[in-house]
Amino acid sequence: MSAGRAAYNWITSIASKQPQWFLGSFQGRNAYEAWQVHLVNGFRDTNFLLKFEGTADPWERSRLVGEKVRELRQSFAKLSPEQKLEMGKQGESELRTGIELLSKDKATILQLISVTDPPAQ
Repeated sequence: MSAGRAAYNWITSIASKQPQWFLGSFQGRNAYEAWQVHLVNGFRDTNFLLKFEGTADPWERSRLVGEKVRELRQSFAKLSPEQKLEMGKQGESELRTGIELLSKDKATILQLISVTDPPAQ
């Protein structure tokens, strides 16, 4: 999971909705990207991951995730607008990098397909 991937999923899901919703959401995506960066970074916490992986009970895992989301929501609310803006820029950067990588991977796959299965003439 990455903030860039989450932003990509969010943008593509709203793109299929009404055009006005898409435009409004797209203009305010910096706040969403900031939240995603904060959320992803919070879930990367080693202590949380050790607790989560050390628990087999699905209800206990759900409780751990819920507590972590509550903690992250509270800490996100305390961030300054400048910190949120910086996190939004990081999310945007990850999104652009991810799209570039996907484009390169797609080009490579298409090239391999054309080499292994040339078009019929």
